[in-house]
Amino acid sequence: MPITLIVETVGGTFAYNPTTFDLSELGAGIETRLSFKVGQSVKIIARDRKPDPVRCRVAWTGERHDGTPATGLEFLPASTRYW
Repeated sequence: MPITLIVETVGGTFAYNPTTFDLSELGAGIETRLSFKVGQSVKIIARDRKPDPVRCRVAWTGERHDGTPATGLEFLPASTRYW
């Protein structure tokens, strides 16, 4: 599912379109070369579904089996059910 990742930094807010490789009611796995810290807050928007951003936290960072950098996002309970 195509998503837009919204990241707020000291320098401003930017949007990035990562590749989603895993998706559930609890969160999403994305391929990204961006650097995140576990616990960092981000937002995502499903480009073909809901226009409202969903709050997430970075649950893990690492690599997929082929070495591609990856990040796990956990949907926060305060957010509306995403799917």
